[in-house]
Amino acid sequence: MPLTDLASFNLYRTDSGRTLIDNISSTAAQPYLFSVTVDSSTTLTFVITAVDTSGNESADSNTASYSNVDTIPPSPSKNLSVQKQ
Repeated sequence: MPLTDLASFNLYRTDSGRTLIDNISSTAAQPYLFSVTVDSSTTLTFVITAVDTSGNESADSNTASYSNVDTIPPSPSKNLSVQKQ
């Protein structure tokens, strides 16, 4: 059955509470791109809901997650010396 009254989608960030990122038109270009600022070693989680023309919002989609884990080790120290005291 086609969704004739689909108006938009709500994109929520859910890793620390529930924050609305954007309301996306059902006719938006795909893929939909967005950006968020995060600290290193952070895992982000997101859900999407559908909104109909009457403003009714669906239950959450499955959770999608992204991990921004730093896997690059620091550079080795240089010019170290040991002195006898």
